[in-house]
Amino acid sequence: MYLEIYAELVKLVFDRGLTLEPPRNPDGTVKPIADGILGGPHTLDGLLDIARAAGVTRTHVPLTWESERVRQDYCDLNLDIVVEDTLVRVAGSTANSANWIGIVDLSDGQYRMEHGLVVKQDTVEAPPQEPAVALVAMNNFEQRLKDEKLRQQDRQRIEAELKAFRAQIGNGVTIKPVTYRNPQSQENEAGAEVFLEGTSEPLAWISRDHIPLVTSELTGVLVSGGQYTLKVLCPLDQGVRPSRPLGVKDVPIEIIEIEDDPLPDVDYFPTRHSQGLCLEVVNGWQSKINHREATQSELHWWKSRAGSRATIRKTTFVRDGVREPAVAVYLEGHGTQFGWIAKAHIPAVKGETHGYLASRGLYTLEFVCDQPQ
Repeated sequence: MYLEIYAELVKLVFDRGLTLEPPRNPDGTVKPIADGILGGPHTLDGLLDIARAAGVTRTHVPLTWESERVRQDYCDLNLDIVVEDTLVRVAGSTANSANWIGIVDLSDGQYRMEHGLVVKQDTVEAPPQEPAVALVAMNNFEQRLKDEKLRQQDRQRIEAELKAFRAQIGNGVTIKPVTYRNPQSQENEAGAEVFLEGTSEPLAWISRDHIPLVTSELTGVLVSGGQYTLKVLCPLDQGVRPSRPLGVKDVPIEIIEIEDDPLPDVDYFPTRHSQGLCLEVVNGWQSKINHREATQSELHWWKSRAGSRATIRKTTFVRDGVREPAVAVYLEGHGTQFGWIAKAHIPAVKGETHGYLASRGLYTLEFVCDQPQ
């Protein structure tokens, strides 16, 4: 697997350096690509192994010259040579003692000499690799950016989020499986969230096509994917199922039935640093789907509103005949209520507030205030 990671490092280095208009020095000369990391003490062996695996490496063997005069005549030339019983002559010359230019410890045959070094095939093999699979990780960036009604300032913000998302390449992640009940088939279906190491909120979700490959909690490394996605490179020996089962014991997943409460008590973990207030937006989706009161397509539409302008307003919620304070969420320009602010965050709301929606958890969004409180 490590060859793929080193190959990703090579791609990162040169993708950043090979631009349409390369950076230049003050005198107008093109700055060289900063590729020194590829030849570092901890990366050079990996780079060589990548080249060996691709079959593009060669070995150069020094030639022992017949005399100093011959060395001066031939050491700077590139020639085809013939080796016979370790004796070297220029290809096309006759096999007599006057034409021998040196000796080399190679088997008989025709070779290429470059600047006094005899080129032969690299026989060193790259070490055996741990098989791995690449799972696509996504966060609805393509759908959000292709919204025709998206305002320019929101587009710039989402593009910045996408840039930060793609900047996670090379970081370690954990893939955690989740399940939900499909209201149409009345069967449990799997999903999978991607977490950066040390975080409690998902960075992305595994694409629907790749979810069947995940049979248990996985660890991996983020590598580049498409324009709007990344890939998680995971070893095959930890619960990934390719074309057939690998005998790895699945981790059982418990489906939690929650109370059908539009204002659940949940912990809040901001997903980004922001100068404005960040509040979780809920709508009881997990409970609705588990009780077959909503469909996945309805949830997907709701979550696709990430990036939209929104307004929150203080109101009340009646529970068992008792009025409780609440905060309703409305999409800008719509009179229908879109969701609620999580109960734990209601005290932070002082009045009507404007902002935008951002992606958050599997069943929630986030309201980000962009006005002074």
